[in-house]
Amino acid sequence: GQVRARDSRIPTGTMMPTTTPASTQTVPDFDPGPLSWVQGEIGQALARGQDRLAAFRATPSDPGLLVQARNCIHQAAGAIQMVGLDAVAVYTDEIERQLTRLAELSPPGIEPVCANIDRACRKLVLFLDELVGGAPPVPLKLFPEYEAMQRERGIQATAATDLFFPALRLRGPLPGARVPVPAEKLAAHLRQQRRVYQSGLLTFLRGDADGARKMREAAAGLERVTAQESERVFWWTVGAFFDAIVAGGLEPGLGAKQLAARLDLQIRRVVEGSAKVAARLRREVLYYVAVSAPVTPIVRAVQDGFGLAGLIPTAAALNADLLRLQPILREMREQLAAAKNIWMKV
Repeated sequence: GQVRARDSRIPTGTMMPTTTPASTQTVPDFDPGPLSWVQGEIGQALARGQDRLAAFRATPSDPGLLVQARNCIHQAAGAIQMVGLDAVAVYTDEIERQLTRLAELSPPGIEPVCANIDRACRKLVLFLDELVGGAPPVPLKLFPEYEAMQRERGIQATAATDLFFPALRLRGPLPGARVPVPAEKLAAHLRQQRRVYQSGLLTFLRGDADGARKMREAAAGLERVTAQESERVFWWTVGAFFDAIVAGGLEPGLGAKQLAARLDLQIRRVVEGSAKVAARLRREVLYYVAVSAPVTPIVRAVQDGFGLAGLIPTAAALNADLLRLQPILREMREQLAAAKNIWMKV
């Protein structure tokens, strides 16, 4: 399966919504200042790493070249991590894994891995240049290269959520109000919500989308009685996830079913007394809401409340071969600059 997002297709091994978000809200402001301070260092480290990698590619019998390449890439990755680009750090981690694998491969297997690493590094340089130039951070633009590297490691269903890092704080107040439940009745209420959820989950896993309605009801039941604001927000986003499925904004594919099963485990933790929600689970729920069509008010409210639409790349951004186009774009910029100079003289 694949995911279609903002008229683009991001393979994830999960699902493929047939519609796209209509919101045009952009991602939160990104301050490129800290990145601009270390961009030169990052670019130089990546260039040195690519040079050492090319030398190793030509002479795979010299492991010292590979060690040098790993050290250079690791230096660049460390600088990226310092400026808080978490999704990009995931991407550079994958590059480092690929470099580690090279030491274990036979000569025939080295060539495709080196090619993927080189392309991933060059795409990273372009991505960072865009950020420093004022473009919003949309790490999913790096997904094609990330997926290619993971496939070399035998991972056939790369998760787009690996590179999806929305702000987890809701902009504005949470709609609705909490409904307090007496302490002596809270445990029974939570168990009842889990029974409703599991009943819906069983139906959902059997291919009946009507199970999503029951799971949506259970999520709403949890949201109403949860005391902590951040956990209430989480169950509100879960309700939007199931609302999107019920209303046809998302296909109930494998990815949606896997997420629904993980949410059952989260409800079990709530019943056992733990309200904490892992950031990864929050991001997964928001990702599926982000790629949904804005089919209901709650789906639209979550997309707008977290600025999700701007985090999904367009088809043009994903499909354009920027690495191939870069020399052409550079020549166009030079010609435009020359034309501007001539015009100013005129």
